[in-house]
Amino acid sequence: MTLLLTHPTSISLLNLPKPFPSSIQPNSLALPSRFPSSATPQVVASANGHIYLYSSSRSSASHVIWEYDGKGRRISEISLPGETINKVLPINMPHSHSQRVIVSLEGTKELRIYEKEKSEGKWRCMDTLQGPDSRVTALVGNIDSSLIVAGSDSGELVVYDLVNGDRTVVSLGGGHEEPISPLLTFCPSLPSTLLLPTPSALLRLTIPSPPSASSVDMCEIPIKGSVLDITFSPMVESADGSKKGGLCAVLKERGEVALIGIDSESSPKVISFGQNLEGITFLDGATLAGRTEEGSLLVKDLRSLSKGPVPISCDQPITSIRLLSSSTRSRPRPRPSLAPSAASSTSTSRRLPLSEKQSENVPTVPSVPDPQVTLKTDHKRKAVIEEKTDLHQTKAPIRAKPRPSARVEETIDRSEIAPGTGTASIPAASSTSGKEAFETRHKDRRVSAPILVPQERITQPRASGSSSRSASGPAPPKNDFKSRLEAISTASKTKPPHASSREGMDDRPLDAPSKAVSSGRDGTKSTTNVHELQRSHTPHTHFVETLEEVPEEKDDVVVEHEAEDEGRDRGETDIQLGWALKSPLRIHGGDGDQIRGGLDKNDKRLSEAEMIEELRRELGNMHLNMLRMGRNLKKEIRNAVGPLEKELKQNREVIETQRREIERLRRGY
Repeated sequence: MTLLLTHPTSISLLNLPKPFPSSIQPNSLALPSRFPSSATPQVVASANGHIYLYSSSRSSASHVIWEYDGKGRRISEISLPGETINKVLPINMPHSHSQRVIVSLEGTKELRIYEKEKSEGKWRCMDTLQGPDSRVTALVGNIDSSLIVAGSDSGELVVYDLVNGDRTVVSLGGGHEEPISPLLTFCPSLPSTLLLPTPSALLRLTIPSPPSASSVDMCEIPIKGSVLDITFSPMVESADGSKKGGLCAVLKERGEVALIGIDSESSPKVISFGQNLEGITFLDGATLAGRTEEGSLLVKDLRSLSKGPVPISCDQPITSIRLLSSSTRSRPRPRPSLAPSAASSTSTSRRLPLSEKQSENVPTVPSVPDPQVTLKTDHKRKAVIEEKTDLHQTKAPIRAKPRPSARVEETIDRSEIAPGTGTASIPAASSTSGKEAFETRHKDRRVSAPILVPQERITQPRASGSSSRSASGPAPPKNDFKSRLEAISTASKTKPPHASSREGMDDRPLDAPSKAVSSGRDGTKSTTNVHELQRSHTPHTHFVETLEEVPEEKDDVVVEHEAEDEGRDRGETDIQLGWALKSPLRIHGGDGDQIRGGLDKNDKRLSEAEMIEELRRELGNMHLNMLRMGRNLKKEIRNAVGPLEKELKQNREVIETQRREIERLRRGY
């Protein structure tokens, strides 16, 4: 609980803990420099916890009212030059968010209503009420400030209905001309009931609605002796919506306190603090604090009346005690943050839609492709090929490393290849001649062996707009395959003049391995260079360039080009040989220089395993692409929803503020 304490020359705030300590050290608030040093501060507190400080002594600063918030920070002031402030009353308007106060000035017969502008934070006079004819001695309002009562030193009691704008002078009857006591107060549980102490009794006044001077209900509460102070317990709302509280405590002489139920006809119950008191205040619904003449506190628990009060001393004498509203003592709720925290990663935390942890949104680093082998650096290419061959042998020990004699495979008679299976059958007579031809020409031209490159390193040829041929076309008739290969070998013997001239003008070193094709009719070999095909047939350059990316399919691509070129020279129609791009079954070399042809069962099973592995890799790549697309889509959605999330957050804060205000107004303070 937070208490506002007034001292002879200062004011302070105190957070009183439980159990109650024996001594307290409140936090003093800094008074303005213009406040008179010798004047006793006068303070009032509003329902929202704001504190209004002023001085009623006739001094140079008696025309200023300073406003403090619930934390003791000075935020504004009301300056009335040339005037002297007498009384200040904050107005608690339930359906208005503006701050208003009623000020009674000395020497005037009016009450001014000041309102604080939200935009500039300045106060302005919005209305003026006609006050009593004499000096105001009491100025109070009910819990919702719908009724304001002002009493004068001439015994005049004026009731103001701020809702309807009515002003009513209440007559106490019997020629009552004594000043109205400053202890005049409204009962919080009965908004239209007043308690007015008189020298002889305690009067209860019930004001009708609308107020009428002739219909005020007045009765006397049986309290003997003079009344020193009156206080009410705070109103508390229960779970079912009903309000409880409003117990009245009346301080009498010699420290006696009478507990009265205003809304019931029960008789007062008298308790004693054991010593003289100057004032009393309810700390909560069952704790009553009394202020002694020495300026200390005595706290008594009404639930255990047999126990004596607990004394609490203070370093400065206390002249008044006020309990600040509970709505201001609760600290403001911290604003929610979108930054990830340790608590947000637990299983019990709420997870908003379209929001994920940062650790789940780390972009996948794309795999760096291996450097492609080019035809311009033959010696580097051979080293890379050998390294990849060794790596492939380590991964797949079933494959044997090709022998140097395997280069003679390039001289195999293509006319003996079966069109359906792609299997080569080598006659015994041509084997010896092929070996001799290779030994005589290996110094001038080196023929590369078939490269065993892992399937994951093979890059598929890209589609090119310059070629309209299909990658996989219908297989040609079996009867024409042998004749086409014969035409290829014949065309390779009689090269066009322009091709020979270009070959003679080219001084560059041979970058690509030649392809030797043998004819079955004469047993001689003829070679065609890949670069010659590239220079003479530009429409098919794309497939020649991709030969270095698909080393296993070089022979078939060259055969396709040569067959197409020969067909054009003879005026034949363009025949699709895309089926030849399929990888033939590998032919392994045996021990020594002997060449073993035919199809092996192990090779067939291996090829099927490679095809299955390739399909698995394709599926894996497709799955990764789908994951990347989903992650990018989520990022785009978050970027689009980000401003909406901020707007929703602001709307939640506004709704929460409105809910608190509605709850405060429903409770009535």
